[in-house]
Amino acid sequence: TEEPVDLIQRAMVELGLGKGRIGVEQSGFSFLPIASFHALSAHFPNAEIVNGSGLVEKERAIKSPAEIGYIREAAAISGIGIQASVDHTHEGVTESVVAGEISKAMVTAGGEYAGLPVFLNSGHRTLAAHATPTHKVIEKGETVFVELTGVVNRYAGPLFRTLCVGEPDPTLA
Repeated sequence: TEEPVDLIQRAMVELGLGKGRIGVEQSGFSFLPIASFHALSAHFPNAEIVNGSGLVEKERAIKSPAEIGYIREAAAISGIGIQASVDHTHEGVTESVVAGEISKAMVTAGGEYAGLPVFLNSGHRTLAAHATPTHKVIEKGETVFVELTGVVNRYAGPLFRTLCVGEPDPTLA
């Protein structure tokens, strides 16, 4: 129920971070609206607000052996989901039913909530990136695009595959 800018300002002051240089992510997908950025900047008149874009990503690029293990486990869970898509995709089934089988397989294998849905679309719908499944019936000869993100300890291992129900249309080559 608190005003986010006020809460951030108090926390920064308590941590002794209210002066000097303050880096702010400016180039990525941000949850900091411009008005809030200006309000937060006004709380720190003695600080130099600088572009901190890319700092976190640079540090996150180097993974420990444990982190690499989590990513491999997550990718293996994505692989289990991909296999479920292969096993359950056939003429006459809906995209939603296949997505349910994928989700079940990934959770049963130890996968966590991914923060992203199962992306699955078929036929004419494969032209839409990141489309979520519908009750559309998958038909013979259609392609089915599957994008999954297995997650272990919040580390992701995404995989993408395109399936075809029966022989692919020669124009797809």
